Amino acid sequence: MSPKSRWRFEACPLHSMQRRPPLRHREGTMGRCGRNPMHFRRGGQFSGRESERRLRLLIVDDNPAILLLIERVVCLRGLPFLVRTAQDGVAALREARLFRPDVLVVNYRMPKMDGLELCGRIRRLSYFPKPKIIVNSAEMSSALWTKALRAGADRYLPLPFTPEQLLSALADAAGIAV
Repeated sequence: MSPKSRWRFEACPLHSMQRRPPLRHREGTMGRCGRNPMHFRRGGQFSGRESERRLRLLIVDDNPAILLLIERVVCLRGLPFLVRTAQDGVAALREARLFRPDVLVVNYRMPKMDGLELCGRIRRLSYFPKPKIIVNSAEMSSALWTKALRAGADRYLPLPFTPEQLLSALADAAGIAV
């Protein structure tokens, strides 16, 4: 290196790094944290054993940024979830039949089938236990929230939300401590 060489380094935060798309798995996608047997546990411990049952989380949103955000928060915080995603209600219903999620995070406004119709259809599936459903929306009025409750939603998560609000909603729905 010559004495006149100039170098410039920039720190690149995790959220701005280029990411590969999640891997395809059956009909939906399996998040990177869901396929790794060495997953991060709370308290900085790594565990290769799957002695405790991992909960199944299905994230449904037509916005890829929201899908990635929720998946990353779950993975980085070490929550015990296997994560799959779907970008519309029809794909989510198909994925729910195969994956049998314990918790769903569903956007209200989506193409093909909205979140409320998806909630109703999930509730009518009789061949697996009823999952907890969290509906998220930027336009939630009290009338819309009443419709969501009637359709089968268990909780509302306003958009935009903080990671802490998301973690609280997921922990409450799954019955785990964060």
